[in-house]
Amino acid sequence: MTTRLDAQTRRYLAASRATPPETLAILARDRASRVREAAASNPSTPADALARLATDRDEWVHHATATNQSTPPDVLAALALSQWFGIRVAVAGNPSTSPATLARLASDRSNWVREAAARS
Repeated sequence: MTTRLDAQTRRYLAASRATPPETLAILARDRASRVREAAASNPSTPADALARLATDRDEWVHHATATNQSTPPDVLAALALSQWFGIRVAVAGNPSTSPATLARLASDRSNWVREAAARS
C-alpha cells in the first residue's frame, strides 16, 4: 500500500498519530529518510521499529528516535553513546531515559548534555 504513495504522503502518514502501528513499522523502513524520521517521532511506532531506527544511517532519524517518549530505555541508553551531542541532549531530555543513563550523561564531555541531564 505505502509503496504507491509519494514521499510527502508517506511522511504525512508516518507523522500521524492515527496511523496504525503496523503501517508505522513499514514506514520505518522507507527509502526516504524524512519518512523514517517522521516514523521515529511518532509515539505509536512499535518499540522494535524504534530500535531499528536508532541504528539508521541518518542522524536526524537518530535524533527523532531520541526525542520520542515511546523509545525504550535500553534504546535510549544506546543513543546516549552517540558522537553527536544533539542526540545526547535529546536523550537527556527524554522522560523515558533511565536514571543510570542520565547519571552517565551528567558527566558528559559536552556542557549542553550535562545541563540537559541536570534538568531531567
